[in-house]
Amino acid sequence: MSVSRTDPGGTLEARLVRAIETWCAWAFGVAVYGDRGFVASLRSGRCPRPRTADRALAVTGEPPAGPAFPGEVDDCLAATAIKRPLPGRDTTGKLSYVAQRLGGVRAGDGTARRTSP
Repeated sequence: MSVSRTDPGGTLEARLVRAIETWCAWAFGVAVYGDRGFVASLRSGRCPRPRTADRALAVTGEPPAGPAFPGEVDDCLAATAIKRPLPGRDTTGKLSYVAQRLGGVRAGDGTARRTSP
């Protein structure tokens, strides 16, 4: 059944899969955030707040990421013997950067790009 119908969008199967994926993305976005474009914005680079990420994980039955994040940061700082303010100072010039992220404050897009590997 790989015969293309009159639509130039490809095979019937490919069109069907795209329609289902779009519908599922819309339904998921509405369930999590009340926003049909939520998944599309994640695909285009949006960085969700920790609370939003935890809500999305809860919808899928996954444990929240939020509680693990501070532990991961503390483990990393302990393993490297770096004091908490230094990564923020070195990447953003703000000593409070790590503390703010641990508190759930979202970094602006420009800051997130500067601090990403």
